[in-house]
Amino acid sequence: MDQPLTGGLAKAAGQAGFASLRFNWRFYKEASARPSEGLTTEIADLNEIVAFARNDNRLDTDRIFLAGKSLGSLVTWRVASADSEIRATYLLTPICRQLGENGRNANYPGLLETEKPTVLVLGNRDPLCPLPNLYKWLGSANDNISTLVFGGNHGMKLSPEAGDLTAQNEQRAIEAVVHWLTIHNHDLDSPQ
Repeated sequence: MDQPLTGGLAKAAGQAGFASLRFNWRFYKEASARPSEGLTTEIADLNEIVAFARNDNRLDTDRIFLAGKSLGSLVTWRVASADSEIRATYLLTPICRQLGENGRNANYPGLLETEKPTVLVLGNRDPLCPLPNLYKWLGSANDNISTLVFGGNHGMKLSPEAGDLTAQNEQRAIEAVVHWLTIHNHDLDSPQ
């Protein structure tokens, strides 16, 4: 599935000197086109990609960062939160439409307490993560979590009349993620 945000991010990260591995979920090839129960297949898919990266001697295995959009943000978080060697996560258009007790988001367990640098990127009119929900959810987050809010919906798209502004908006979001990726990579070289 080729979306401007994910494809653009992979390309921009590559241009910034990062190896970028991108893939489609298995279910995209199936007639049902539905994720697996509990995202077990998708988690296995991403774990396979991480294992592939760790076994590629051209890559620095101490500097693995994960990014995912929408459903991919759910899978990215589950894999990264279970793997202490993943250095940072970038959750593009996270899902926070329904919050539980005390504003908790069951889609991202442990996110508020994480020590792992995490950047959330979304549009200000995203129906799957309305801003009031986002602010309620992240109200007690620690300082390892950064949030970038751009104009647009779940795909960072503006109104149909916006024309070139939508492409510019998507590009700004991509540039911001690559900027944070560069910061997190630099932080690995800096004494704490």
